[in-house]
Amino acid sequence: MSMHLTCTETIRESDDSLSAWFACSTPVVAKGGQYITLSVSIQGRVQTRSYSLSGFVLLAASSALRITVKRVDKGLVSNWLVDNCREGMQFETSKPMGSFTLDDDAISHTFIAAGSGISPIAAMLREACKDRPGSRCNLLYIFRDRASAPLLTELESLSSCYPKLNITTWETHSLGRPDSTQILDVISEWQADSHYVCGPESLIDTVSQLDLECLRMERFNIPVASLENVTMGNAKVTFSKSNISIEVNEAETILDLAEANGIDINSSCRAGDCHECKLRHNNPDAIAWLDRDDALTEEEKQEFLLACCTSIVGEVSIDC
Repeated sequence: MSMHLTCTETIRESDDSLSAWFACSTPVVAKGGQYITLSVSIQGRVQTRSYSLSGFVLLAASSALRITVKRVDKGLVSNWLVDNCREGMQFETSKPMGSFTLDDDAISHTFIAAGSGISPIAAMLREACKDRPGSRCNLLYIFRDRASAPLLTELESLSSCYPKLNITTWETHSLGRPDSTQILDVISEWQADSHYVCGPESLIDTVSQLDLECLRMERFNIPVASLENVTMGNAKVTFSKSNISIEVNEAETILDLAEANGIDINSSCRAGDCHECKLRHNNPDAIAWLDRDDALTEEEKQEFLLACCTSIVGEVSIDC
């Protein structure tokens, strides 16, 4: 179900990031860590992307949601929002969704964030501090330098009001990127019941190497390395409903391939979680699953694919 949002305020967080507050047309239920799928019209085409909530205010009569967007290389929608989002603009979006939320049974939480990964974690920290008395929270926030760190000032203000929130920062400009040993050195003394990590794929991979109790991860994209490992054959795809056939010469996700050729596929998270881009196909041997090969069961894969996390390595027809 979709709802309408009206931008009420924009805040420049850094040179390359922007926060935007939106008034909701209907009452909303949301949890820290969840995301919305925002539809944006760019050059006459509607583009849909997922953005984690970095904050929200939920009232009985009205609600407000905030997203924090960072400029990224080739980020069509994110870059457009950073450059163009203004007060009064209206957008269509999904209701908040996602399972990257606080562990209901945990009291002590450790968060590790870098880049845009601070967005959902900022909302989770605020929820833990304000709505869960007794919670203890520790954050390791990794960024290039303070000038490029979205929401840092806000989080430090939150920490000053809630003594049980501790923030440790790591500036890569002077310290370099932390490896698994360095991260463990920082967080091991915190003794958390639950751990959360969100950020670039390299950070996810690094933290995944650690033996952490109750680790929850949020991935924003399929890693490039997965595409580099795809072995191409005589690849050709026919999008049957669109009546378009394409010779495939390089590894890319089916979703990217379709969008580059003007074929609309419903999509949201672009990371294999929401299943909005689930499509029927006729040849499982022509489909290469990337990082999220567990997103569907083996039986489902014989007939269906997720366009955001599959590539074409043979000849196949897709019902789109």
